[in-house]
Amino acid sequence: MDGAEEEELYMEHADGGEDDTGYADFDSCSAQYIRAGTIRRIRVENFMCHSNLSIDFIDRVNFITGQNGSGKSAILTAILVAFGIKAKGTQRANSIKDFVKNGCRTASVVVELNNEGLDAYKPDVYGDTIMIERRITENGSHFQVSGAQGKKVGSKKSDVLDIVEHFNIDVENPCILMTQDKSREFLHAGSEKDKFMFFFKATLQQTVSEKLVQAEEAQNVLGGIIEESLQALQPLQNQLKQVEEQIKYKQQVEQLHEQIEELERKLAWSWVYEVEREMTTKQEELEKIKKRIPQCQKKIDEAKAKVSTIGDLYSAKRSEIDRMMTESQQLKHTQESLKRDLHSVTKQRVEAEENVNRCRRSIEQLGKQLHTLQLNVQEMQLRALEDTQAEEDVRLQEIRQVENAIATATAEVQRFGEEESRLTVEAEKLRAMILACDVECREKVLQIRDVEKYIRELSSRQGNQMTAFGGNNILNLMRRIEENNRRFTCPPLGPIGAHVTLIDERWSLAVEVATRNLLDSFIVTNQKDMLLLRRLANQANCRNLNICIYDFDRHLLKPTDEQLPDPNLATVMTTLQTENPTIMNVFIDQGSVERLVLAEDYESAKSVAFGGGSKNVKEVITIDGTRLYSRAGGETTLPKERWIRGGRLGVRVSDQIQEAHEQEKELRSSLEHVETRKRRLEGEYSRLARESGEYKRRRIGTERKVKTLELTLQEMKQREALEKNVDANVDELEQEMNKIREEIERKQDIFSTLNVKWDEAKQSCQDAKEKLEALLDSARGEFEALGTAEQDLLSLQEDMSEAASEVRHYQELMDRRVLAVIASQEMEIAHMQKQVEVNAAKASQICARDEVPFPGVDNLKPDQLSMKLNRLRERVRKEEDDSDTLEQLKKKGSKIKRRLQSKEDMFLNLKRKLETLVEGLGRRKKKFDRNAQMQKRELTWKFNEHLRKKGFSGKVNVDYQKRSLTLHVTMPHDESHTSVQDTRALSGGERSYSTLAFALAVHQMTEAPFRAMDEFDIFMDPVSRKISLDSVVQFATSEGSQWILITPHDISMVAASPLLKKQMMPAPRP
Repeated sequence: MDGAEEEELYMEHADGGEDDTGYADFDSCSAQYIRAGTIRRIRVENFMCHSNLSIDFIDRVNFITGQNGSGKSAILTAILVAFGIKAKGTQRANSIKDFVKNGCRTASVVVELNNEGLDAYKPDVYGDTIMIERRITENGSHFQVSGAQGKKVGSKKSDVLDIVEHFNIDVENPCILMTQDKSREFLHAGSEKDKFMFFFKATLQQTVSEKLVQAEEAQNVLGGIIEESLQALQPLQNQLKQVEEQIKYKQQVEQLHEQIEELERKLAWSWVYEVEREMTTKQEELEKIKKRIPQCQKKIDEAKAKVSTIGDLYSAKRSEIDRMMTESQQLKHTQESLKRDLHSVTKQRVEAEENVNRCRRSIEQLGKQLHTLQLNVQEMQLRALEDTQAEEDVRLQEIRQVENAIATATAEVQRFGEEESRLTVEAEKLRAMILACDVECREKVLQIRDVEKYIRELSSRQGNQMTAFGGNNILNLMRRIEENNRRFTCPPLGPIGAHVTLIDERWSLAVEVATRNLLDSFIVTNQKDMLLLRRLANQANCRNLNICIYDFDRHLLKPTDEQLPDPNLATVMTTLQTENPTIMNVFIDQGSVERLVLAEDYESAKSVAFGGGSKNVKEVITIDGTRLYSRAGGETTLPKERWIRGGRLGVRVSDQIQEAHEQEKELRSSLEHVETRKRRLEGEYSRLARESGEYKRRRIGTERKVKTLELTLQEMKQREALEKNVDANVDELEQEMNKIREEIERKQDIFSTLNVKWDEAKQSCQDAKEKLEALLDSARGEFEALGTAEQDLLSLQEDMSEAASEVRHYQELMDRRVLAVIASQEMEIAHMQKQVEVNAAKASQICARDEVPFPGVDNLKPDQLSMKLNRLRERVRKEEDDSDTLEQLKKKGSKIKRRLQSKEDMFLNLKRKLETLVEGLGRRKKKFDRNAQMQKRELTWKFNEHLRKKGFSGKVNVDYQKRSLTLHVTMPHDESHTSVQDTRALSGGERSYSTLAFALAVHQMTEAPFRAMDEFDIFMDPVSRKISLDSVVQFATSEGSQWILITPHDISMVAASPLLKKQMMPAPRP
C-alpha cells in the first residue's frame, strides 16, 4: 500500500444496503451494552503491511473479512503487540523491530479501550477511554498510556500490564486471543493433551492446582522444621538439670568470716582519705596555673593592636586600587571603542577591495565574451562559403547517433544507481548490526572484569572470613585496636558483620541489600573513642570507615506490637541472630530492621508494599535483592545495585567462587559467540562495500560519458543552427557585441569610482590604527602602576594574615594550655569532691567514720588493704566451688526455665497451627476436586448444546490423571449411534465445527471483556461454516462480550443485526 495515502477500510452494513438505518439502531443499542475493557478503536502506522489504518469496533460482534494478504491477521497481531506480548509470542516475528513496514524506520500501534461502567480502571485518572500506544523503532519499543483527553498518564510496561490484569485480559490464553496459527493448529490437529491444557488453563484450574501443590510442599517443610526444633531442645533440658544440681550444692556453702567484713569497712574509708590527699595536691597546682593568665592576655592584646594597624593600611590601599581600577575601566572602554571603529573601517576597506576586484573580473569576462563573439562571426562567415547539402546530411546522421548513445548510457546510469542504492542500504543495516555487536562485546568485557574482581575478593576471604567486611586493611585495623585497647573507654565492636549470623541462609542477599553499609561498621561508646578509632583507621588505610556511637549498657530494644508489621511477615530483625544486644540495638535504631520486610518473590512483595493493608512497613526486599517502597503516594521499585554481587552472611565462600567461575565461563562463551557473529557481519559488510564501490565507479564513468556526449550533441546542434541561418546570426552577434562594448565602458566608469572609494577606506583604516596605538602607549603606564598597587595590597594582606595567625596562636595557648588546663583541673577537683562524697556515703553505710581513724588501718593504703582483703577471700574461695554464686545460679536456672518453656509453647503452638493448615488444605483439595468434576459436567452440557445446532450429539471425557481430553461425537447419519472418539476420522468441516463447539463451550466458562479469533472457520464446508457463524454470533450477542472475528470467507449469509458490524479489508495491491 502507498505510505503517502491513508488506507481506507470499506464498511459493509449488516443489511448489505446503502441505508444507514442499521447504524442508527446500533448507536441506540450500544449505549446500553458498553462494557469496560472492550476495544473501541485500533490505529496502526507503518505496521507490517499497513501504512496508516484505523478500525472502529462496536461492543458486540465485529467481522473483518478480506482476501489473503490484505492484512487481516495484522490487526490481531497489533492487539497482541499493544498489550505487551513479546515478538516471538505472536508467532509472526523474532524481533519487535521486524513489525516495521519495509522502507520505514518507525511504527506505532494504538488501542483505545472503553473505560465506563462499574469495572472501569481509575476513571478519575483516565476518564471514559484508555489509549495504549506502543511505538516501535530500530532500537526497540516503548509504551505510552493516555486518558480520554490525550493526557499522558504512564510510559512503563508495568502500567500496561496493570490495565491488562485489571480487565482480566490474558493475551497468551487462546480462549481470549486465538491467532491464525493457533486456530489452524487447534481446530485441525489439536491432540487430546492440547485440548486438556486448553480447558485446564482457560478455566484457571491449572493456576489453582499449582498453588495447592506449592502450599502442600511448604507445609511439609514447615512440619520438618518444627520436629527438628523440638528435638533441638534436649541440650537445653540437660543444661537446666545441671544448674539445679549446682544450686543444691551451693546451698551448703558457709557464710563469709567476720574478718573479711571488718577489712571491708576499713577499705571503704581508706578510699575517702586517699582521694582527699589527691584533691589537696590538685588545688595547689591549680593556683600556680592561674598566675599565667595575665601574661598570656598581654601577648594577645599586642597581637590584636598589630592586626588593627595593618588593617587600616590595607583599607587605604584598597581605596587607592579601587580608584585606579575605575580609571583603568574607562581606558578599557575607550580602547574597545577604538577597536570597534578599526574593525568597522577595516571591513569597509575589505568590501571596497572586493568590489574593485569584482568589477575588474567583470570587465575581463566581458572582454573574453566579445573576443569569442568575434571569432564566432568569422567562423560562421567562413563556413557559409564551404557548406554543402551532403555535409548537412552527414551532420544530421551524427546527431542521431549521439542521441542514441546518450539514451543507452542514461539507462545504464540508472541501473548502476539502483544497484548501488540497494547495496548501500544492505551495508548500512549490517553496519548497524556490527555496532550493536561491538556495544554488546564491550558490555560483556566489563561484566567479565567485574566477575574477575569479585573472584579475587572471594579468594582473599578464604583465609579469614573477617576480610569480607573491609578486605585485608580490616585485619590491620583490628591489630591496631588490640595494641591500643587500653586507650579506649570500652573496646570497639566491629566489624558488625563478623558478629552476626543468619537463621535462614536463603535471605543472605536480601539482608545484604537491606543493611547496606552497616555490616562494615564499628560501634564505640563515646565521641573520644570515635576520634581515636578514626585515627587508627586512617593509619590502617581504612578510609571512610562508618563508626556508630551507642550506649553499650543499654538493654536490648523490644519494639511493641504497634510498632511492628504484621507478625505473619518475615523481617530482617527476625532473620538476624547475634548474642550482643548492642549490635541488635544499632540495627534497630539506625537500620530500622524491624520494619524491613522480606518477601519470597516480586508479586508477594508488591502486595505488601503497595497493597496498603500492611502497616509499619518501611521497605520490602525480595530474595533477589529488589527493593519496593511507597512514599507520599508514589510507588517505587529499585533493582539490586550493580556492585552488590552476593550476600556475605551465612554463605560458603567456596560455593560463591564456584558460582562466579561458572558465570565467568558463561560470559566468555557468550562473548566468543558475539565476536564470531561480528566477524561474520564485518566480512559480509566488506563484500557489500566492494560491490557498491564497483557499481559507483561504473556509474560515475558512465555519467561522465553521458556528459561528454551531451556536450558533443549541444555543439553539433549549435553548429547546425549556425549553418542554417548564418546571416541572421551574424547580425545578432554584432548587436550583442555592441551591447558588450557599451557594458564594458559603463563598468570601466564604475571601476574608477570604486578605486577612489578603496583609497579613502585604506586611509581611514590607517588613521584608526594610529589612534589605537597612541591610546595603548598612554595607558601602559597606568596599568603598570595598578599592578604595583595590587602587589602592595597582597603584601599587606599577607602581613595581616600573619598577625591574625599570631593572635590565634596566643589565643590557642591561652585556651589550650591555660584555660583548658584550669577547667580540667577544676573538673577533676569537682569530680574528686563528688567521689569523696560518694565514697563517704558508701562507707557510712558500712560503718561510721570515727570507727576508722585517718589515715586508715596501720597506715596502709587502699591498694594494700585491697590486696590483703583479696588474700583473705582467696582463702575462702579455695574452700568453695569455682562455679557461679548461688544467686547467679538461681537466676541462670530461672532464665533457662523461661527460655525452655517459651520455646516449647511456641513450637507446640506452631504445631497446632500447622495441623489447622493441613486440615484446611485438605478441605480445599476436596473442594477443588468437586469443582473440577462440576466443570467437567458443565463442559459436556455446553459442548452437546452447540453440537445439537448441526444435529450432532456428543460428550467430553476429561481424565485428570492422564491429563487428556477426548471429544466423543455422534453423527446424525450414523444409525448405529456409534460415537467417534478420534476426530481425525471426521471430515475437515465436521472436525473443525466439533472443535469450535468445544472452544465455545470453554468460552462460556471463562470471562473476558473481549475475544478475538482468526480464521476460526477454516477447513469447514459451507453448511458447517453457516452453522458455525450463526453459533458464534448467537453466543456473542447472548453473552454480552465483544467479539472480533477474522475470516477470509464470505459472510453474507450472516443475518444483519444492530449488534453486528462487518468490515472488509481492501484487496492487496500487486
